[in-house]
Order: sequence, then C-alpha cells, then structure tokens
Amino acid sequence: GAGIGGGHSGSGGTNVVEAARVRAIGGALAAGIGSGGGGANGGEIDIRGGTVRATGGESGNSLGTGAGTNVVAGTVRITGGTVFAPYTDPRPTNASTNFLYALTIETGARNALVTNLFFSAAAYYEFKGMYADGNGDLTVWLPPTDNEVRAARIALDDGTLIDFYYAVTTGGGTYWGYILSANGQLVFSAMDGAGSGWTYCSSNHTLLLDDAAVPVTLSGEGRNGYFNIVVPAGGAGQVTLAGLTLVSSASAERRSPFIVSNACELAFSGENSIEALGAYSAGIEVAKDAALTLNGEGTLRASGGRYGAGIGSSGDGSVPLSEGTPGRIVMAGGTVYAYGGESAAGVGGGSESTLVAGGISVTGGRLYAYGGESAAGVGAGKGKFEVPDGAVAISGGTVVAYGARSNVQTSELMTGASQSDFAISRGNTVSTMDLYRTLVVTGGSAVPACVGAALPRPVDASGTRLYGVSVSNLAANAACSVSVSPLPAGYRLDGIYASPEGMVCLWLPQGDYTVSINGARWTASVTGSNTAAVSVALVSAPVPVSRIAASASGVSLTVPLTAVSDVLRSRGVETQAAAPEAGVFRIYASPSLPFPDPPGEVDVSQCTLTDNGDGTATVSIPLAGPEPQMFFKVVCE
Repeated sequence: GAGIGGGHSGSGGTNVVEAARVRAIGGALAAGIGSGGGGANGGEIDIRGGTVRATGGESGNSLGTGAGTNVVAGTVRITGGTVFAPYTDPRPTNASTNFLYALTIETGARNALVTNLFFSAAAYYEFKGMYADGNGDLTVWLPPTDNEVRAARIALDDGTLIDFYYAVTTGGGTYWGYILSANGQLVFSAMDGAGSGWTYCSSNHTLLLDDAAVPVTLSGEGRNGYFNIVVPAGGAGQVTLAGLTLVSSASAERRSPFIVSNACELAFSGENSIEALGAYSAGIEVAKDAALTLNGEGTLRASGGRYGAGIGSSGDGSVPLSEGTPGRIVMAGGTVYAYGGESAAGVGGGSESTLVAGGISVTGGRLYAYGGESAAGVGAGKGKFEVPDGAVAISGGTVVAYGARSNVQTSELMTGASQSDFAISRGNTVSTMDLYRTLVVTGGSAVPACVGAALPRPVDASGTRLYGVSVSNLAANAACSVSVSPLPAGYRLDGIYASPEGMVCLWLPQGDYTVSINGARWTASVTGSNTAAVSVALVSAPVPVSRIAASASGVSLTVPLTAVSDVLRSRGVETQAAAPEAGVFRIYASPSLPFPDPPGEVDVSQCTLTDNGDGTATVSIPLAGPEPQMFFKVVCE
C-alpha cells in the first residue's frame, strides 16, 4: 500500500497538500503518495505548498503510480512547497500543464521556515508551510526557462534574504547559484567569468581581485562557500563592500572567505557581513606581508571560525608561528564588529598566532571586538608566544573590547576562570615581556569589559603608565563631544562614542583632570594604583542669568539628569520635585566670573529638583540677598 493513497491494487484517489509537513513512505511496489502496488490508477496529486518528502517502496515511485501491469498514470501537479520526490511518474506539471523539473537550493539554514519567495519564471509558486530540510536544502519544481538565466529570492523567518540565479533547460537540466556584483558586472558562482579588475574560477569558487590599477566594488551574497574572495599580492589596492554577505562552508577548513595578501584599503557602505564557519579560517584573513586599512561609512561584521580571528590570522598550531602572523591592520573609520572563534581574537591573532609591533592600529571609527575563549578582543589569541611592545596602538576613535565569549552570534560574555582578563592586546598567552608596554594609547576611548581588569594597562608614546578614567550612565552608542583639561600632549579626542553600556573610557597618566562630555563635566584624580582612583562629580559650567529662565522670584537651570539622578538615588534621594540633599547636591552663585574661592553657596533646602522626563532635570533657585547673583553652577557628588 501507498503511504498516502491506495492499498494493494488500489487507486491513488485525490490528494491535496496545502501547507502541511508530510513524510510519506510506500510499501513494496507502492508509491509514497499515489496508488498501491499491483496496477491501478495513480489518481490526482495536487501539491500547492507545504513540505513534502515522499519515498516509494521497492519498484514504486515517490509520487504517482505503484508498480504493476495495466497502470493508469494519473496526474501530479505542483504549484508550491518544497517537494523531495526523486522518482516521480508521471512527470509533474504546473497549472498550465508545463512539465516541471526539480531544483535543489542550498540555503545553509537548517529547518528554516520560508516566509516569502519569488521565481521570475514561476511567479505563481506558493510557499505556505515551506521548510528547509535538516541540511538546509529546499527542493522546488520549476518549468524550463528557455535556457535563460533567471533571478530568484527566498526570505527565511530569521530575516535572511537569499538572492540567486537559476536556469532550467528544455532537457531538464537544472542550475542555480549565488550572484555577486563586481564593478557592476554579474559574477555567477557556477560559471567561470572575468570582468573589470576581477577573474572568477567556478571550480574552486575563487574570485580574484587581481588588477592593482582597478578599484573593485562588491555587492550581493554567497553562502556555503560559493564565493571565496582573494586580493592577491599585487592585486586591488581599493575594495569597497556595498551590501555584501559572504559565508564560508563549515566543512572548509583553512579556507577564509575573504583573504587579503596585498596593501589594500577596504571601504564599506550599508550593511556587510563576512563569516567563516570552517576551522582555522578567519573571517577576513590578513596575510603576513599584507596591510589592511578599514575605512568605511557603513557597517562591517566579520566572524572567524574555530581558531580563526574575525579579522586577522587564521590560526594554525601545525605551522611555524611566523606563518601565523597577521599582517598590519588599521581601523580608520566606519563601524566594525569583529568576532573571534575559539581561542582567537576578534581583531588580530588566531589560535597560536603571534603579533608584531605596530601590527594593530585604531585611528578612528568604532570597533566592537569580541575574543574567543582565552583570547583578547583586540590583540592576541591563545597560545605560547611573545606579545611585543606596541603590538596594539589606539590613537583615536572608539574601541569596545571583550575578552572571552561563549557564543559568537550573541556575544554573550563568559564568566569565571575561563574568561580572559586581557580584553585588549594580550590574550592568555605565555609572555616574558613587560606587559605594560604591549598597548599604546594616545587618544580615543578604549572600553574593555571591565576597567579594573583591563590588563595589560597601557602606556603612552613616551612609555608613561596610563590608567582608565571611565564615565558611565551615558546614552548607549551616542556620539560624544569630549574635552579634557589639562589635555596630555598629543592626545586625540575625536570620533568618540559611548559603548553599548553607556561608557566612555579615557586612558590618562597620573594627575587631576576635568572631563567634559556633551556639556556635562566631571573631575578625576588619577593615582598610581592598579585601578584609577576616580572621584566623579557632575559640574555644570557657569551659566549667566540671561541664558537661563529667570524671573523676579528666582531662576530655573536645566542640567543633564543621568549623572545627577544616579548620585542622588544612590543616597536614597528621589528627583521628582524634591528638595536636594545638602552636602550631596550643591549650587554655587556669583555676581561675576571667576567664582570666588571658596564660592558662595545657595541654600539647597530652598531649591527644588524636577525630572523633566527627557534626560534633563530643572533646578529651581530662589533669588535672595541685596546683591543680585548673575552666574550659577551645579555640583552633584
């Protein structure tokens, strides 16, 4: 008997699949869906959607008729769904009675639900209840495309969009592949090709950007290793990613999806993602003698496979350490998220990969770097090798770095003994060198997962020890206008953003400083202990009465709420039209500048502090005394 349909010598009847998930297995001589064995009418099979896997018994078809004499073929109609049925008789047709042929597409997303699809030569095709199988494959049935290449798109429930081309010949041959655009010319993953500045070989899926005189712009997508992009020695000096998705195959070890073997500037616009799934594969591999500059206006995400850096070296303990050295990496602009694989840095060395002095520089942009277990976010992976002085240099921009992670996709932080304390520069390596000279900071904000564990603590260009001065409770990821007084010579403060946790971390030598961020000011006293002794106070700049709301009875001064409220609430003081607590909240007043020493104080018990609900608080100050007060400032400590 059939799995669905007729018993022995029984007709298949009428079977309609709308959106179900069906697994049908026939007995000996019978169809998976259709008639039983012994000879009968195959019936009518109409598949309009869903996920169908049909298997006939011995000598039986997957769909249609069982084995026997005097068999009546019946009909098989497919207008939607994914249908795995390798032995089908009669040949399926669509609603227009065109013969159909099976095309299997590798999505790489196991058991994923399809939420939309489009085939330019089969716009009627339905996708209700359509799931990829356990290998991530979809099998669709399409009519011939008259030997023309057509476009298609599949949308999955995780938001993934897969654009590809396909062709179905009149003889039943089916072809599909991913599409990249290189300098406006289409690159088909299953066909050899060449264009302006590039050559593609389909046998090894390698796209060579091989002309140093021709900049190349790349867009499109390639999954499961269908494209491997290589900038060879003497190749393109300028590459722009404009909406590129590139994913390698999990079975392809030592095969990074994007390899740079030249001095190359990599620009990017829009959203771009490069992910290595195979072991010993970096997301973007920077060869030993290469130099990569990242400088875009969009976002780039790069993930390494097991033992491979997100951006840097692939990592391989079986080769001499010098061969595992990443080339020079400069972060100059844009937003980059870099995720290292197991034992590998987000940016820098893979497992068992060494570093060189000046190998990693951050001069601008925003870099979010996550190291694998026992690896730095920016710097070295796990291994037994030296980390030289000045291996990592930060002179501007924003760096947010985490030592160890348990999950590349969620960037979930690990805890306990397996977490690396060395978020920047040094992973859990064996090194006899001075740990305090491997990281040089002369500007920007460098935020490790924990400032207290930000080892090795950096030095400036002259070798002076630096200490972290962190300001928290800022708006997450917000642009920050920062000033420091006195500003150490050569220290740059451009391109600074708060971290996702709302923190800015400046690295300064011992001394007393005033730090201003977006108009709010803090004071910091940096001592020579392992963790900076930082006393933080919100100080409003002196504001004249003419610039604030004033009346005959008093003035109203607006101040940033976040720093005020955190200090007050830590002492049990609410900020809903409450009288501030004396000794915690101070208001100074003066008829002129500068403020006298000591400055005159306003009786805060006569003032009120009101939360405005927009990130600010209003301080209402009564005017009193024979001498008018023209300038005010607020301190919360």
